[in-house]
Amino acid sequence: MKEKDSKEGELSADTPDFDSHNNLLPSGQNPPQSNAHDSMPPDFLKVENTLNADGKKIKLQLPLSCEPPGPNNKTKPKVWIIFGASGHMGQSLTRACLSKGDEVVAVGRINENTLESMQTTFPHPNCFNILCDVRVRESVSTVTEQALEKFKRIDVIANCSGYGVIGACEDQDEHEIRNQFETNFMGTVHIIQLSLPYFREQGAGRYLIFSSTSGALGVPGLGPYCAT
Repeated sequence: MKEKDSKEGELSADTPDFDSHNNLLPSGQNPPQSNAHDSMPPDFLKVENTLNADGKKIKLQLPLSCEPPGPNNKTKPKVWIIFGASGHMGQSLTRACLSKGDEVVAVGRINENTLESMQTTFPHPNCFNILCDVRVRESVSTVTEQALEKFKRIDVIANCSGYGVIGACEDQDEHEIRNQFETNFMGTVHIIQLSLPYFREQGAGRYLIFSSTSGALGVPGLGPYCAT
């Protein structure tokens, strides 16, 4: 039985040497000695020594908006318009906004809902229920006007409206195909075109447009839906 060249945990004389950059050193050359300070960042990279354009030291700090809501970081309630609020995603979003104290204009699909059914779904005092057909430009314009009349401003507009018909393209009639384009594509265009001037004048505003992976990955039987 051969004896080990070195004790466990020790390197043998034949073990190659590497420098700090993991480069192989020539035989017989010892790696340079390093100390603990070599891994420390230079002084000018330390936060407390960061300089501004005038050469003065500044202290870097995250804005208060990055902190969770609390007594010292109170959040201002936002005003939402949620198109398609009567659908599954729209209902969840509407309830989430109302639960945190926001004000919501819940827009239901005019062909599937009534104001009474919308008020039953969202009886919250901060919720203003209205019906709309996003395919009709004037209908979308009415929603924006009534939202401003009710809450005096708009902070976020969400579009959850949209649907798809399952079936081969050759089997879908022209009305259903056009209706998907009018709802999913033109409906979004109407919402943005009619509200963007207001957001620009206000100097603030956000859109939350719900989409689908079907827009990136074609799905058999959902040709028109994927296209929109």
